Amino acid sequence: MNSTLTFEQREKRLAIKLLMPSLVFVGILIVLPILYNLYLSFNFVSSFDPSHPKFVGLENYKNLLQNEVFWNDLFNAIVYTFSSIVLQLSVGLGVALFLNQDFAGRNLLRGIVLLPYLIPTVCAVFMARWMFDPVTGIINKILQVGFGFSINWLGTPLSAMISAISVNTWRFFPFVEIALLARLQTISPSLYEAAELDGANAFRKFFHITLPELSSVMFVVALLRTIWTFNDFQLIYILTGGGPMDATEILPLLAYREAFDNNNIGMGCTVAMFMTFFLILAFAVYYKIFNPLKER
Repeated sequence: MNSTLTFEQREKRLAIKLLMPSLVFVGILIVLPILYNLYLSFNFVSSFDPSHPKFVGLENYKNLLQNEVFWNDLFNAIVYTFSSIVLQLSVGLGVALFLNQDFAGRNLLRGIVLLPYLIPTVCAVFMARWMFDPVTGIINKILQVGFGFSINWLGTPLSAMISAISVNTWRFFPFVEIALLARLQTISPSLYEAAELDGANAFRKFFHITLPELSSVMFVVALLRTIWTFNDFQLIYILTGGGPMDATEILPLLAYREAFDNNNIGMGCTVAMFMTFFLILAFAVYYKIFNPLKER
């Protein structure tokens, strides 16, 4: 029977067989937990007795949408996530463009730039806390010596959010840089040579050649960093704990506190489901902006 199949049909069957183990693996590790989380979001589940959920229907979703803390944390999460992503893309792109040039010591500098990304997040955040310390921190020491004033970086709502965004940007911009640098090195020099013959300056070459060529990579990088930053728990938890006055509390912290501090795993799962819906919406927006499948 297989002998009657065309070459294309046999190739498709082989592709399906090769993909099946990965699809099963993804289904077990990702799809099933999401479905179970969705099920729990319709229940009251005590953290002291999680094996006996009590069905409450849409009550968790109703209570969540009526909770002012939820809307505050959603606003904080949006500000924290998209400010961090914009800065990471900007800094990462600038560094990638610089490191794509030919100069002495370039390879050494490329390695040094990766150091923030190689440091474990816990260590990096503890270092940041010491640096932001209002009394002994090196940042305030520099400000006092150079400008005669200091800032309580983690003690006021605005400065705490700025500090969190700064640490996140410093910690993860090398991921953006290394991805964009790899793509920059594959852009054909003939494109720039043709543009020069047409009289294009550096800005026109950047906006008409470099950015379009980077758009597909920027889409993937921006999407991944949005997912990871929006779901970020440990950086905020260690740096500010969500304070001061809940100014830096984001949805992962709310999910944790609802599930364990308030003894309602079902509500924590409801917050997690809302985060999933929001990230799906963010994917749609990013796809519209970057349009990675458009013809060039």
